[in-house]
Amino acid sequence: MVLIEGDHVQIQVDLPPGDYAVILFHDEDDNDDLKKNFIGMPKEGVGNSNNHRGFPNYKKSVFTLSKDRTITINLWYS
Repeated sequence: MVLIEGDHVQIQVDLPPGDYAVILFHDEDDNDDLKKNFIGMPKEGVGNSNNHRGFPNYKKSVFTLSKDRTITINLWYS
């Protein structure tokens, strides 16, 4: 959990080479839970490591880390 002040945040994580997926959400109501609609779509801001829209999942979010790199994750709101 990271407190965001302003319109962006930077997090540094040291990871060994491998496959990873990053999925995050903006807990707008601060209840430690992602609010979803009746079909399971997020009602709070969500983002993932490949910046796809739709249901967040590993297959669409996975990337291979082979050297130091920076990724940018954009949140989207329904």
